[in-house]
Amino acid sequence: MSTAALHPQTELRVDPRQSAGKKFLWCVRREFWENRSLYIAPLAVAGVSLVSFFLWISRLPGHLRSALALDVVHQHAVVDQPYEMVAGAMMLTGMLVGAFYSIDALYGERRDRSILYWKSLPFPTSPLCFPRPAFLSSFCR
Repeated sequence: MSTAALHPQTELRVDPRQSAGKKFLWCVRREFWENRSLYIAPLAVAGVSLVSFFLWISRLPGHLRSALALDVVHQHAVVDQPYEMVAGAMMLTGMLVGAFYSIDALYGERRDRSILYWKSLPFPTSPLCFPRPAFLSSFCR
């Protein structure tokens, strides 16, 4: 039963002149709503990285005293190491989220055979297909 049938005083309005950008934005919002791991996993890794970074900062004076005995290249490596670890963890998380998101999308299409339905429709499916590669390209950078 539709919303208009439940509430006769409210009417549903669909604007046929809606821009492609607005349709894309709603598709992206829907993907975030359906796949919460797209933002929860990177936020969790960022939180853990932030806590570990603060723990490393508390021991920074000891690290710097021990690094003074090293040459300049090794000093730079000692100071740079936590930043490289955080960047690597975030990139790995993005790649894993992207891989599992792709696998889930392909499995969902296979399971409900909706790809056959979408191919049978007389309109282009590009507005429906573009949000998923956009997510993958943003996470794998």
